[in-house]
Amino acid sequence: MESNIHWRRDPDDFYSDWKVIVGLQDKDGEENKEEKDTVTYNVHRVAFLPEGACEAFPLFLNFIYSGGFASDDAVLDSDKVIALHHLSDRLLVPSLKEATMKKMKHDMKGPDDAVGYCMKALGYGGMEEILDYALKEVATLPYERFKTDKTVQQLKDMLPPEKQVTLLEMALEFAHYTNRRFRFS
Repeated sequence: MESNIHWRRDPDDFYSDWKVIVGLQDKDGEENKEEKDTVTYNVHRVAFLPEGACEAFPLFLNFIYSGGFASDDAVLDSDKVIALHHLSDRLLVPSLKEATMKKMKHDMKGPDDAVGYCMKALGYGGMEEILDYALKEVATLPYERFKTDKTVQQLKDMLPPEKQVTLLEMALEFAHYTNRRFRFS
């Protein structure tokens, strides 16, 4: 079966939307500026980035070029924050990673928000910093929510086993410190 996307064929025939130009280095580690020392690949951005990250890419560029979020970026919902955090990790932009963590912490008003952030982060393959922070908040949910809430159940099912254990340990610790009853069935 012939695929509709290719990186080795004519980009006009196969709808490539990105050009990746790779500059080669000489033996001393210096970047060569001559055109003969570069290779251009015509690729598709969806092969590199999840759809949400592609949609957030203009916000990523705003951040890079302005040194922060632009005023018209003020309405950053959790989807965009997670996508930008993913981009900051993939494209090695620590200042954006720090800004997205700060925004997430500011916007997370309780365990329900934390459940949403966790699920979105897991949709990108998990993001340790986000999961670790948000799971602390999820652990404060009442026992009945752990047992009956479909979204919480879905989150628990999505978590890798070690994160499931971490969540339950934190929930038990929180229950102990708040004298809350927590039963496992």
